Amino acid sequence: MRLRAGAGKPGAALPGPLAGGADFGQATSLAAHHTEAALKPVSELLKKHDGTLWHVRPSDTVYEALELLAQYEVGALVVMDGGRLVGVLSERDYTRKIALQGRNSRETLVSDIMTRDVFTVSPKTPTTDAMALMSEKKIRHLPVVDGSTVLGMISIRDIMDDIIADHESTIAQLESYIQS
Repeated sequence: MRLRAGAGKPGAALPGPLAGGADFGQATSLAAHHTEAALKPVSELLKKHDGTLWHVRPSDTVYEALELLAQYEVGALVVMDGGRLVGVLSERDYTRKIALQGRNSRETLVSDIMTRDVFTVSPKTPTTDAMALMSEKKIRHLPVVDGSTVLGMISIRDIMDDIIADHESTIAQLESYIQS
């Protein structure tokens, strides 16, 4: 929730009941819930991955990477070399740099087609900022790094699933509020 200058503070109670005798404090708690969800750090999304970091090495073949993408049912893998993030390999990389160019995935190395200039976020980055970065850069996956340690990777789907779950929770709270 973004406020304009002079619009007041979230959660500030106004005097008197709302129409129908509703308590404004209860309504502001719903607004505060929505604000907290919007500022949720990406580390909360990583918890749903149970600390799993699916990755490939630059020296692996693209075919081996495709097998992992299929096995784990993901759209991208981080590329690690000696514990260091060196790139991301996505289905999009495969489509554009192998399939459309008529190259052989069994003979081409991950290092030949991976995205090297990788955008990352920290575990404290708000999910709204991560989503804005993904939209601006037209990317679907973001590695989450703490210093030089890769903690995991989030996708636009992770963010959208979280937004939907938050909206469903807000709707349930509003329905409860209306019925009380």
